[in-house]
Amino acid sequence: VFTRYLPREGRILEAGCGPGQNVLALRQLGYKAEGVEWSEATVEATLSRYPDLPIRVGDVTRLDVSDGYYAAYISLGVVEHRAEGPEPFLWEAYRVLAPGGIILVSVPHFHALRRLKARLGFYRGQPAGLEFYQYAFTSQEFIGILQGIGFSVLGTFNCSVVKGIK
Repeated sequence: VFTRYLPREGRILEAGCGPGQNVLALRQLGYKAEGVEWSEATVEATLSRYPDLPIRVGDVTRLDVSDGYYAAYISLGVVEHRAEGPEPFLWEAYRVLAPGGIILVSVPHFHALRRLKARLGFYRGQPAGLEFYQYAFTSQEFIGILQGIGFSVLGTFNCSVVKGIK
């Protein structure tokens, strides 16, 4: 999916890059990838091992770059973790993408098994003492959110099906 859609020219951001494994892999393939990660400890640990890897600490809802700075934007497992919804992440992605830029974004899928579990009462409210963790979205629901921001959806791809079943 990455090499099918990512442009060979221009900067690519992985927003919420964690330890930077995708940034490292893309750079080894010749892409101009960089990463931003919220966790300072994660960035420090990664840079202690890969000091030249272009990752930095930052808030992906307020990136310190100009409008249209990136040719592509990758967000894997990030936008679903905001209780109020994913829109601030996506609005910022839209701002920093160049016209015609590509966003690759993954979210948990609210597939048939999860819908059945919801009907059976497996997801009843917020357990006491625990913070909000994540949303899952149907394909149409998330496509609607993306289109509401201004994105055109080129395609969808289901991955980690076994993890979703577990």
